[in-house]
Amino acid sequence: MSELSNYHTVYISPHLDDVAFSCAGSLLLEEQKPLSITIFSDAEPENKKQAFVKRQQEESVAAVRGNYDFLFAGFNDLRNTKNARYFGLIWGEMEPHLITSVYEYLQKIVEQTQAKKLIAPLGVGRHVDHRICYEAVCKLHSNYPELEIWFYEDRPYSFPVYSTEVRLVELGYSVDVDYGMYLESLSKVRYMSHRNNEKKLARCRQHVEEISALSNHKEVREVQYITNHNLPQIWNIVSAYASQVKFFIGNEQQFAAECQNVALRYNKEKYAERRWRLF
Repeated sequence: MSELSNYHTVYISPHLDDVAFSCAGSLLLEEQKPLSITIFSDAEPENKKQAFVKRQQEESVAAVRGNYDFLFAGFNDLRNTKNARYFGLIWGEMEPHLITSVYEYLQKIVEQTQAKKLIAPLGVGRHVDHRICYEAVCKLHSNYPELEIWFYEDRPYSFPVYSTEVRLVELGYSVDVDYGMYLESLSKVRYMSHRNNEKKLARCRQHVEEISALSNHKEVREVQYITNHNLPQIWNIVSAYASQVKFFIGNEQQFAAECQNVALRYNKEKYAERRWRLF
């Protein structure tokens, strides 16, 4: 890893679009230029690599539009490895050695950049790559207790009602969840409507049965809302990912509608992002 400049704030992006999809409003409000690190920025099979070159080019466009620096960690996207065995919302098991590898990489980043704040994925939607990033960042907290860590809600996986709360229940936190509303909302979201929809929903229903019986006692430390009403500028960042946006987000009008639905759930207007400080 080459020497890095100092950055007050570092964003962690599991894939080449996650920070922009989830935090575009925050990026535009940063007073100092932040660094965004994509962890799973590559693919193992040769026939997948060209697609990732295109996605890396999209990241460079988004970074200019969002005024942030970026770095590719070079780990292989687990959906695009030779032995990929994940489907839909990616219900794969996390491999401990990979969590350790990502942790060790991020440890070097924190030391080189002298970062004061880390903004990382909460893991809403259970995508294995997102959960690996979450676990690696939690390990960082143990060795860098002074580091301010916030977890963002992974979009579009957090678009369904109560999806974030379901993730918090998984993690042992005591929050209110209407599982019926969650499953109904999940069945209508765009990214669930393309392939193996019934298989995905059946696995989600099974997961709800598993976690609804939990008796949780952990309390969230702090919740933060970031509002930004400049939707055209936010969309300008999000739309840089032309290879992904149609499948996951749709067009500008659909994006605006989803964002407004989320903002209204937060009692905000037009556009808002929510972050969680868990420890």
